[in-house]
Amino acid sequence: MDEKNKNILYDFIVLFIEKAMDLLGSDQITNAIGKENIKQKFLKTKKTALVDALASLDKESIKRKITTIIGFLSNNFGVDLTEKTLEEIYSIQERRYSPVLANDIILPLISDNFLEKYRLQYLSKEQLEAKVIEKTKELLELNAKLEKKVSERTAELTQANKELKELDERKSEFLSIIAHQLRTPLSGIKWTLNMLIHGDLGPISKEQERYLIKSYEGNERLIAIVETMLSANRIDSAKYELDLEKNEIVNLVLEVISDNLPYAKTRNVTIHFENPDIVIPEFIFDKEKMRDVLQNLIDNAIKYSRPAGKVTITLQYTDNKVEFAIKDNGIGIPTDQQALIFSRFFRSHNAQSADPNGNGLGLFIVKSIINLHGGRVWFESKQNSGTVFHFSLNANH
Repeated sequence: MDEKNKNILYDFIVLFIEKAMDLLGSDQITNAIGKENIKQKFLKTKKTALVDALASLDKESIKRKITTIIGFLSNNFGVDLTEKTLEEIYSIQERRYSPVLANDIILPLISDNFLEKYRLQYLSKEQLEAKVIEKTKELLELNAKLEKKVSERTAELTQANKELKELDERKSEFLSIIAHQLRTPLSGIKWTLNMLIHGDLGPISKEQERYLIKSYEGNERLIAIVETMLSANRIDSAKYELDLEKNEIVNLVLEVISDNLPYAKTRNVTIHFENPDIVIPEFIFDKEKMRDVLQNLIDNAIKYSRPAGKVTITLQYTDNKVEFAIKDNGIGIPTDQQALIFSRFFRSHNAQSADPNGNGLGLFIVKSIINLHGGRVWFESKQNSGTVFHFSLNANH
């Protein structure tokens, strides 16, 4: 190697070590070059000792050491920053000497993965064609591997989805069987208790009546749970059909409020209905399923209100659309659990503490019914500050 080429090589090593030390520090570079190659003399700095150690090696050894240092740079700072650093060094050498000399002396020392745009400038037509063929082959092989992985992953997900679906169907079938098995005896218990309470089977004392009423109320709760489970199961199995007829919505709201007044009284909660000023004409919806929606939302608002709380129900009618809002000043829904609130069987932690006996199906059924009507349901809530549930329906006449 002539003197000029040695100078180019030495200058490159100086710049390279300088940049690498700025980023990595001297210890990793020392390890890459090998302590046995470094002979640091008095008055020499760490940098010049490293430069001299690297420059004293043969070209193949220099390339191996530089490749190791480039690997450290890539692992610590990423390929893009490493490429940019090498480009800066290479550009300085091009300006200082010449592109041809930089290409001949420096590029062979750097891994083929870097400075590719500079390498391509000096390739012959045949070399470029060979490079294109090589890269195309690499891309085709990579694409084939990716397609294989995607195909395998798709097959795995399809199988997993099939198994989950089968498991869900078995679970739904099990719930349906259990619910139907409970339904008949619970109905029998209901009528027997009703007859006892009303003295149809003979006179009873006040204390007996009190215990029978408690039993009757507990039985009613079980019946409600069974009906809720069956409703949720019908929704999942796509057997939940709407009985669509023209109905009057305000009267339905008043009926559901009236049904909930005794429960609200036991909870020391008042219910306020802001009746719209305008007359809302009859429109098409499933009355009994809309009753379930209102019942679930009003019941929740009462249940999770604080003592002496207030539930406010508003109804608006504009542009052939009705919009409900059921507001309470209760426990609210934690922010980190709001995304799951309409999921089947989900109950927030504070709701479980307030009422351990819930089943987590009410809001799932609400959303399903509103969706079947082509409507929308949403809410705003802040923990310890209350919740407002909204839903809207198109008032098709």
